[in-house]
Amino acid sequence: MNDEVTLAGAGPAGDGEEVDVLFLAGQEPSLAGEWLLVTEADGKPGGTFTAHVLGDAAPSAFGGDVLARLLRDDPPEGQPPPAVRVQVYAVIGGRLIPVATWPGCDLDGWPERIRPAFRSGKCSWNARRQVAGSVP
Repeated sequence: MNDEVTLAGAGPAGDGEEVDVLFLAGQEPSLAGEWLLVTEADGKPGGTFTAHVLGDAAPSAFGGDVLARLLRDDPPEGQPPPAVRVQVYAVIGGRLIPVATWPGCDLDGWPERIRPAFRSGKCSWNARRQVAGSVP
């Protein structure tokens, strides 16, 4: 997986399969990490939380998109491995803007731990599809 995401101006983002993020819990990311393009997240624990898993072939993102990056990490002191570092980014003005980072998350609990980062805003992929009709 590339360490960077290609930023683009307009059009559909998300070249991977859409998955329920809760089903990714418990899975250790690859050595290179994983990028997720979040497509929908409601505020209720256990509720809808979907994303496209971006592939290795030059993943891209567009203004207003919300991305999560999963990386292997050291667990907090006294906790068993493995652990994951989760980083959340917004794409604004053609730049990848860090929103939040959660180091040392346990593999089973990270999706619910990061959910609040998505509660206050809309995930633009779905918003673009519904409002502008630009995404098939």
